[in-house]
Amino acid sequence: MLYRLISVAAIIIVTANVQAQVVHPAKSFFDRGCERLERRDYDGAIADFTRVIELISRTDGSHDYRRKNWANQVTPGNDVPGFERVTLIDPNMANVYANRCLARYEKRDLDGAIADCDRALTISPQLVEALLNRGNAHYARRDLDKARADYDRALTVNPRYAEAYNNRGNVRRDQGDYLEAIADFDRAIACNPRSAAAYHNRGFAHRRIGNGDGALAEFNRAIELNPRLARAYYGRGVVKN
Repeated sequence: MLYRLISVAAIIIVTANVQAQVVHPAKSFFDRGCERLERRDYDGAIADFTRVIELISRTDGSHDYRRKNWANQVTPGNDVPGFERVTLIDPNMANVYANRCLARYEKRDLDGAIADCDRALTISPQLVEALLNRGNAHYARRDLDKARADYDRALTVNPRYAEAYNNRGNVRRDQGDYLEAIADFDRAIACNPRSAAAYHNRGFAHRRIGNGDGALAEFNRAIELNPRLARAYYGRGVVKN
């Protein structure tokens, strides 16, 4: 099951009355959280992402908080009374929640992972990585209908999202819809011809419909692309027996 870590160029807070952008101290926590996530230090990653959320959500009591949108346009406009007191929170908050979802997913805190992706999608409804990650958490809970709905939505936003096709194919395979699963794996490979996971998954789908030769070819290709993909060796062994 594939997931997606999100990187950002900067975590910033914009103070409207001076129209200046300043790199926020949360950036260092965000970067370290990403590094810890890559090293599989999930507790450390969760702590860092939580610290980012605390830092860029904090108010000193003298400001209201508003978000700027993804086009960096300010809402409300400068002509709105009290605008000079508005502090704008960078929309990268959605990315922070989506990455904390990953760490919680890896710790099998599936409820926490889903809640974090819900928050990310409240901020940025078209954040495809959050849709993919939430779909994966639903899949791990064996809530296949919700997982498929998230993958469908991700593909509506990005019709060339290979990971979403691959993971939706897994859902369809598990639901017994092997031909549609193969079609999704085909789409994943068309978007990313070097996806060992998609070849591996397509191999198991071919095996389910009795196409042993096709399955063997898929497992061989998966191993060629990723010699450390253990389940591809397992699949090839099953077919050869």
